[in-house]
Amino acid sequence: MNSLAMQPSRFSTAQFIEFRRDDPLMNFIGETMIAQLDDKTVLRVTCNPQAANPQGILHGGILSSVCDVGMYEAAKRSLKSECVTLSQEMKFLRAGRANDPIHVICEITKPGRRVVFTSAVVVQADIVISSSTAQWMPIAV
Repeated sequence: MNSLAMQPSRFSTAQFIEFRRDDPLMNFIGETMIAQLDDKTVLRVTCNPQAANPQGILHGGILSSVCDVGMYEAAKRSLKSECVTLSQEMKFLRAGRANDPIHVICEITKPGRRVVFTSAVVVQADIVISSSTAQWMPIAV
């Protein structure tokens, strides 16, 4: 998992583009950009104040959601198909703040035709604040 925790300066080579605007949850969470960097899918999220509790700490559900969305984008790319989450596990390591951007770095850990395994880390100011793993199944649309 530590291999995912790239230094944010590494993101300067990534070509971030605006994330799709058809996701109401991500629109609520904040401004989201997406990039492909090597074999990783990276989201850069600047969270809205509503994504934090009264102390300014990002809600765990927000971190779970951005990991889910980032890993979905990676799994969809691997499967070349729409997909759904079969299961997701989160680990919260440090408090994240709503006023600093977060990077959600996602990768495929085991590709497959029927199930894809993914992992993600959330980095803020050079510190890993959470990590996640998930499994995905392709679906017909």
